[in-house]
Amino acid sequence: MSSGTLIQRTYASTAAGAEVEYRVLLPPGTTDDPSTTAGLPFILHLHGAHSSSGSLERAQPRYEAAWTSGDLPPAVVACPTTATAGGFYIDHPGGGQWETVIREEFPSVIDDRHGTAPAPRAIHGASMGGYGVLKVAFADPVRWAVAAAMSPVVFPGEGHGAVPAPFVPSVLSELDDAMAGGDPTDVATHAGNTVYGRARANAAAIRAAGSAIAIDVGGADEFGLADGAEFLHALLRELGIVHTFRTVAGGGHMDALADLRAYDAIRDLGRALRPRLG
Repeated sequence: MSSGTLIQRTYASTAAGAEVEYRVLLPPGTTDDPSTTAGLPFILHLHGAHSSSGSLERAQPRYEAAWTSGDLPPAVVACPTTATAGGFYIDHPGGGQWETVIREEFPSVIDDRHGTAPAPRAIHGASMGGYGVLKVAFADPVRWAVAAAMSPVVFPGEGHGAVPAPFVPSVLSELDDAMAGGDPTDVATHAGNTVYGRARANAAAIRAAGSAIAIDVGGADEFGLADGAEFLHALLRELGIVHTFRTVAGGGHMDALADLRAYDAIRDLGRALRPRLG
């Protein structure tokens, strides 16, 4: 199997108001010299709640397997460590601008350091990272043309309070509150931070961009997220947004099948990304 090169760094983030640690995985045949990665596509890898950029190190064998098989074209893959509490891939008024970090600032850091192409970009993540994937891809479908979300944190309803009852309180209800800016009555802020709100607001642009969107969920997800994924699937169909949707029978949130499912997601990225490359 072809080996990539994993590098760990930090940068001073204006958006987060803090140092942000990150990892970059360079494809086989390249080095840290930007002349070897210039013009390659960029894949943003997002980690889940209470995790870190170490998620990319754990996923490294899957990316390398996809490069070896030819399913994934050469690309620079990078993952920043982001906050859970006070983070959640949300821009917080008066606090960390974590969506800006992943959507604008961090990609620019990678572009400047490794010479990656500004478009098309791909984005992949699981759990809370899956929420971030869909949120970013629906907000800017031209740039983020290829997205794969595994076990995304989405709920079976569009308003505040749609978290499945067994998981209140939990990190899921913390996200629900954060999407509303801490005010459950702020319908507009909540909608603006939900995957559903983004899809509704930008449906025409997503359709026009021909975005490649893949969603995968375990049918026995321990956090009840299968119902939310099914709700999202139905909404995307209503909006005419083309996507692929897989429910893994008996699959959990991040269980023994996770490696195989993640490899499938990375292959989805590669197959959708390749024809978009010049």
